[in-house]
Amino acid sequence: VHNPPRRFPAVNEYDWGAKSGDMNDRGVVVAKDDEIGYMIVDKPAGLPVHGTVDNVLENVAAAVGRSLLESRETALRQKLANRGKLGRDEEIFDMTNSTKRKRKRGKQKKEPLVYISNPQRLDQNTSGLFVLSTKKEFASYFAKLLRKKTDLQLADDTRTDCAVHKTYRCLVCVSPGRADAANGGRTISATDELARLRRYAEEGSTVRHWLEPSIRAPKTFAAVQGNSSWAECLLKVRQVGDAFPVVGSEAANNLSSTLWEEKGSKPPECVAVVEVEIELLTGRTHQIRGQMSAEGFPLVADIGYGGALPTPPIPVGSSSVTKSIKVPEKLALQCCQLEFIEPKYHLNKKDELVGVPSDKWRTFRLERAFWTPMLEDYSTSTCTANAGVAEATFSRSDEKNAQQLKTTVPNGDADADAGDERNTLRGPLPQRVRLSPGKNKYVVIEAKSRSGEMLQFVRSASPSECGGQYHADIARDIVKKLALLGYSCSVTGGGRIDYVAPHAHVYGFSYGFGKGDHELVAKIIEKQSDDETYATFDDADDLY
Repeated sequence: VHNPPRRFPAVNEYDWGAKSGDMNDRGVVVAKDDEIGYMIVDKPAGLPVHGTVDNVLENVAAAVGRSLLESRETALRQKLANRGKLGRDEEIFDMTNSTKRKRKRGKQKKEPLVYISNPQRLDQNTSGLFVLSTKKEFASYFAKLLRKKTDLQLADDTRTDCAVHKTYRCLVCVSPGRADAANGGRTISATDELARLRRYAEEGSTVRHWLEPSIRAPKTFAAVQGNSSWAECLLKVRQVGDAFPVVGSEAANNLSSTLWEEKGSKPPECVAVVEVEIELLTGRTHQIRGQMSAEGFPLVADIGYGGALPTPPIPVGSSSVTKSIKVPEKLALQCCQLEFIEPKYHLNKKDELVGVPSDKWRTFRLERAFWTPMLEDYSTSTCTANAGVAEATFSRSDEKNAQQLKTTVPNGDADADAGDERNTLRGPLPQRVRLSPGKNKYVVIEAKSRSGEMLQFVRSASPSECGGQYHADIARDIVKKLALLGYSCSVTGGGRIDYVAPHAHVYGFSYGFGKGDHELVAKIIEKQSDDETYATFDDADDLY
């Protein structure tokens, strides 16, 4: 059987013997300890870590091995040149097959000049810190640490005394949901989803799923164990950063096209991305990818788990050739921190060298991922002096304000009745519909009186009118007024209204409050407006 080779020529773009940041950013080595027997590299995305039957040479382990072999052969040749000749008792090196011969008890024992193995795994499309062993004793030691960690965490997921810790940085999609029976008819906004994600970090709770045994990918991760053969998967969300919109402004659109390099591959429901740091408690195949997807936060550019749409292969050669290639996705997933206890070696009863934990911890961390400059470019473009407030889409302050305004309870003792257009204690009921000319953001507020009757209010306003550039700024004043009148208020959604009298066109969505019911809002405008305004709406998901 002849397997066609899988090619990864990008492996030759890096210097596998140079320190990370050296050699015009081609270096990948973060740390190396020849005495202990390990090397830490910053693995680029898109490269496999170990050889396979159809790829023996173009992988991380082989590339590092070639680099080490070249440097050691160079050092040996230099050493031989300096000595001029070999003594009878010196080691004899055979450069042709990269082995060294040692005389031992009258026999020759052949040993490799370079030893390389990978005691851990990292997905091909994942980047970041990766451990390679340059001694077989360290390979055995580190693999044992990983197995023991999984066993200990499965027994008690609150343990922190394991001898190895791995933290991953990833960029996940934020995808608000439509109002349906599953969520009580309430629209799920980007703010709701971010609040749910942040609770994991604030509470320190363990995210738990079960992995169905299968050789196929993508894997199945479920919240309930199918049977005893399903493997338990545990992780903790340690940190959640700021959200970055990917629709709604020129800067957001540029960010989207940079993160999803293939045109049309961004999931249409994804409106923002957010960086998350995760600690793995167990080590399962595709664990972070599968668990985050199961929680509703697929990784950016992850086709297999919902973070990207598949795109057609790129044709190769002439039009008569039917072969094509599929460009591998570049996952927004990075192993950003690695901590472990270094071993100390001793001889066991079989006269074998084995490693046991010492009292020395080693910590390695990467502060930047390949997507970090993309997020920085977005922040720079939205914070320039010439940036208009009309382009603003979302921020941490807007996230907080929107959460506070989601539901407001009555303020004071006024007993408002929905049938009364005036409350004698607190003043008149606000105008049901008020629209500002031009294209502006809008919110729809549902107000409930103490007698149980419901009213809807629609407001659109420019930033200069409401004192800010976000949907929460539009909602703040009317919610405060209604609360003083004794109403319980809920901002049920938002979007934009393009109002040129007498026509109002309703479309878009709100990051803070979710997508409004545009059809209902159009009806409210036509029914409650003081003039002869008529309204249309567009419910498309790709509008902001």
